This record gives sequence, C-alpha cells and structure tokens, in this order.
Amino acid sequence: MKIVYSMILMLFSTSLLWAGEAILTPNIYIDVEIAVRSITLEQLRERVSGEETGINYKQRIQEKYHYYAVSAGEHVRYANDHQAEIDAWLMVHPDKQLQLYNLNQEFNQLIQMTE
Repeated sequence: MKIVYSMILMLFSTSLLWAGEAILTPNIYIDVEIAVRSITLEQLRERVSGEETGINYKQRIQEKYHYYAVSAGEHVRYANDHQAEIDAWLMVHPDKQLQLYNLNQEFNQLIQMTE
C-alpha cells in the first residue's frame, strides 16, 4: 500500500511540474538554496582570484532554478512564507544545515577579502 501511495504521490507531483507549477518543500527549497549559493560562491572566488573564466554565472543560476522547476521569485517567496518549516527541517537535517553554514562562512571570508 505504501508503494502505491508513493507512486501516486510521485505521479501527482510530476504532473504539477509539467503544468508549470512549482512544488517547493523545505527539502527542495534547501537543495535549490545550496545549489544557487554554491554557484554564487564560485563566482565570488573567481572575482577574488582575478582570473576570468568566462563562465556565465547568471545563466548557470537560471538553469538551476529551471532544473528545480521554480523561479527565483517563487524561491524567495517560499522562504518568506515558510521560514518556520524550513528551520524545523534543518534541525533534523544537520548535514544540510552545516553545508549552508560552510557556504556562508566562505562567502563572508571572501567578501572581507574584497573590502
């Protein structure tokens, strides 16, 4: 019965994605957040190093949003509307919380290098 329920839920979720509706959960929100922050951090590392790679970071970020079937605006709105659920999810997923923390720490260090 659980397998049937899981299959129905998966098909329903997929059909909503095909319809162009974003499906965000705390888990997906965090995955998108980590992906986008990682790309942003790559861009900042490039700036600090002074080496131009020619990578289109804006396009890479847009591709990540597209991959997760969410827009940047939907992503931000989800965070604003569901911060308590996101925080609760992170409390039971310390690995993701640590990943976000490490990204923020490196970001702050690189920002200080540019000042």
